[in-house]
Amino acid sequence: MNDTNKPTMKDAWDTVEENLARFTVGLFRKAPQAEKKPSRMNLYLIGAASFLMLTLLDFIAGIITGTLTNFLYGFLVVAIGVGSLAIAELGYFFPFAGWWQKAIAVIDGIISIASTLTIGILAAVVYAVEKFNIFSFGESIFVVEIGLMALLVLIGATHAVCWIAYVLIDKGIQMNQAHQNKVAESDMLQKGFDLAASLVKKQLTTGQQFKNMVDQNKGGLLQANLKEITGQNLDLEFQDKNNGNHPQ
Repeated sequence: MNDTNKPTMKDAWDTVEENLARFTVGLFRKAPQAEKKPSRMNLYLIGAASFLMLTLLDFIAGIITGTLTNFLYGFLVVAIGVGSLAIAELGYFFPFAGWWQKAIAVIDGIISIASTLTIGILAAVVYAVEKFNIFSFGESIFVVEIGLMALLVLIGATHAVCWIAYVLIDKGIQMNQAHQNKVAESDMLQKGFDLAASLVKKQLTTGQQFKNMVDQNKGGLLQANLKEITGQNLDLEFQDKNNGNHPQ
């Protein structure tokens, strides 16, 4: 082996120095960070905050309305406000919801928010007027109360109509209803067939009895009795076995 190919102390020191430099640079180099996936957390927080804000306003409006009128109407304020908005959101995010169902959910949600603001403002104004003695409604306060209660009932009925329409136009409901209609039609057809078959059997049995009585020369007597009892002249085609003539 040639001595010129043998590693020298200088070569060893260069290798150590190179590795030490690489290690030192690595200490100050930032580790690559994993790419973060986009999050919808902010959207959820915004939705929750808006719902809580509306809930607070709705509860305040409900308490004031219940104080002015009746606690049941105060409960109705909360129901047509927060309650209907929650139903509208569930309807909008329903996986099988069609375009019209989503439109109904949006309209119902707008009605919920608008009704909360309208009733809350009206109730707050009436309460403030009475509380701070700005002026007195006197005996006409019942007109305000009746108007407020009528508005609540009207809004509640509007929500009910929206929910009923939402359910009735659902494709799954319509498909199931169409299936039930076909089953009902099939059952009615089968029932009609069974009744007709039963009637034919009775008619054949009666006809056979008529024939037997005619064969026994009792046709004329049968015809006379049927006419007397029912008032109908039954045209029996028969011949008397004895004389081959139609009995009178």
